[in-house]
Amino acid sequence: KKIIYYFKFILYMIEYIIVILVSAFLGASMKIADLLDEHNFRWFKYSDLLFGLFWGISGAYLITINQILATIWISVLFCFIVRYRLDYLNHGIAAAIWFITMLYTNYSIWTNLISFVYFASLFTITGLIHDYFQYKNQNIRGIMKLIFIDFKLYWYIIALGYSLYSWDIHPILTIWTFEYVYDYFSSRNAESLLNKLGMKKIF
Repeated sequence: KKIIYYFKFILYMIEYIIVILVSAFLGASMKIADLLDEHNFRWFKYSDLLFGLFWGISGAYLITINQILATIWISVLFCFIVRYRLDYLNHGIAAAIWFITMLYTNYSIWTNLISFVYFASLFTITGLIHDYFQYKNQNIRGIMKLIFIDFKLYWYIIALGYSLYSWDIHPILTIWTFEYVYDYFSSRNAESLLNKLGMKKIF
């Protein structure tokens, strides 16, 4: 029994590590695809499409792991659609891969209705609030600025809330890792790394 227990424990740890690594890669590839679209960065030919493909494949892999991860990232896709975030070709490539994966795995929103409503509604509402403060009302200060602009803490809070409710660590592992890496590549701290890799900003 102990051998079986340890074997299962090792399998769980391996899955958790894979979720963290793939979520980190998703955060990096999504933001790099975005930088190559609208932030005046240039790399090699078709790099924007390649990173859209990376974005799509990494997210699709997470969707195939289990139902809660599928629900989280399909909810993110729903949120992006509502917020008009899929506005470039590489975005469309990634979204199409996720949608095809959703169909291929026979994902059912009805079967996962509670978790889907939780994630889709909160991601969308908080995302729209973020967009409002970022683009229309930049006078935001204090705790609201920390939550919605500086650190986008709403992502972390949403994941923590569901993990505490369900006693499932997957939301924390995937969302916290994704958002941390995405925000890193959104910051100026990442520019030196990107420059070393050959990615340049065209002014």
